[in-house]
Amino acid sequence: MQTFTLNNCEIFFPYDPYPFQKDFMHCIIECLASGKIGLLESPTGTGKTLSLLCSTISFMKTRNLLTRSSFIYYTSNTHLQLKQVSDSLKKLASSKEETKEEKNKFNIYSKINSVVLGSKLRSCLNENVRFYSSSENQLNSRCKFSRKKMECIYYKNFRKNENISLETKIADIEDCNNECRDRKICSYYASRDVNVDLKIMPYFYLYPILSSDKEREKILIKKKYGLTESDKFCLIVDEAHRIITFKEDEKINAFRFKGTPCLFEEQKADENRARILLLKFRELIEIGENAIMFTVCRGSFAEGLDLGDKYCRCVVVVGLPYLTLNSDEYLVKKVFYNRNYGVYKGKALLQNWYEQDMKIALNQSVGRVIRHSNDFGIVLLIGDKFTR
Repeated sequence: MQTFTLNNCEIFFPYDPYPFQKDFMHCIIECLASGKIGLLESPTGTGKTLSLLCSTISFMKTRNLLTRSSFIYYTSNTHLQLKQVSDSLKKLASSKEETKEEKNKFNIYSKINSVVLGSKLRSCLNENVRFYSSSENQLNSRCKFSRKKMECIYYKNFRKNENISLETKIADIEDCNNECRDRKICSYYASRDVNVDLKIMPYFYLYPILSSDKEREKILIKKKYGLTESDKFCLIVDEAHRIITFKEDEKINAFRFKGTPCLFEEQKADENRARILLLKFRELIEIGENAIMFTVCRGSFAEGLDLGDKYCRCVVVVGLPYLTLNSDEYLVKKVFYNRNYGVYKGKALLQNWYEQDMKIALNQSVGRVIRHSNDFGIVLLIGDKFTR
């Protein structure tokens, strides 16, 4: 474990950091020390997750800021990405030091407690509730009814226990579910009530924090997180370019209408199926087989997935991943820019956004092949537009 000082803060890092990583962490420490909001960007494969974890935890830990009323929230887009964050923290905590004394002195990550938060669909342990629920909304309703009648043994045992703690110091959703199943307590509520230094969670937990209704925001934050105005916490939003999509979805979900129309919902990839597919893909590589994965730009496999070293030696991108000109997102952006900036300036701003949106999707896709300084691979960009 390497130690160095940035902005009068001692940083603990698993190896000698590269200059760009030091610059990245310097900005993070500066934001934390001044209590400001930081908007930071770094190319894919440059160790952003590691830099975020090490700088934030080192700052909070060395200044004794990790208490019951002061902790860290780490959010990202998908549960696959959250699993990678939890796995990175486990690697930091288990890094081998030369002596036990050095480990106690330098490896502050071995003393960190963390948990991954998920929905009831992922955390509910009550088989009766799960068996009779065909959707997440139905599961939430049955859970609410079961809790109200105090018929759920897991929830009853949770209510009997105060100051819940987990034996697994760095627990992902599966770890938390397994331990709570053995102890017969509710995994969903235990993960929220447990006193930990770091809570890792998906974007939808940001809703009360990003809400435009300030009074409702205070109520929701108190209810969902148990936070008060006197509490202090550090919020990390990884893959933050997806916040725009998150806010757009929030506005769409706020629409209400009368009547009962016929609805046709777009079928999106199930994360459990995606996880199983990824496991099979890795297993084939492990036994020396060749494998090709077909996916789409902007999909969950093209963004935020860590496929370093032998798991990915070539990325082929066919065509530029522009949004279609008749897509709802493009048409709404066009109306917005024309209405607020006029037709001439609005057209230029729209084109600038259109190009930038494509470049983000393209960079995210090609970034799967190079994940660290010693990694290598080939990127093939197919299409005549790449030569223009």
